[in-house]
Amino acid sequence: MKMSNELANALMDALACLAISANGGVEVDENGEPIMTEEQEELVLTYARSAFTKICEEWEEEMGEKWEIEMKGENENENQL
Repeated sequence: MKMSNELANALMDALACLAISANGGVEVDENGEPIMTEEQEELVLTYARSAFTKICEEWEEEMGEKWEIEMKGENENENQL
């Protein structure tokens, strides 16, 4: 199975947002960037990585094959998710 790096990053971002929301949200600075302590950031990143890995492993088990995350331009069909 193949997944674009763009899709992988979007999924990681969405999972990070889920963790932020579950923990009550965070303030944002004047540029719209979240203001988080190192502890909050580590919690969010740990959750996002763990959930991403679990989701991918579930699909690998279901489909019987491993995921390949492709960087843009690695295949001829760059519009493929």
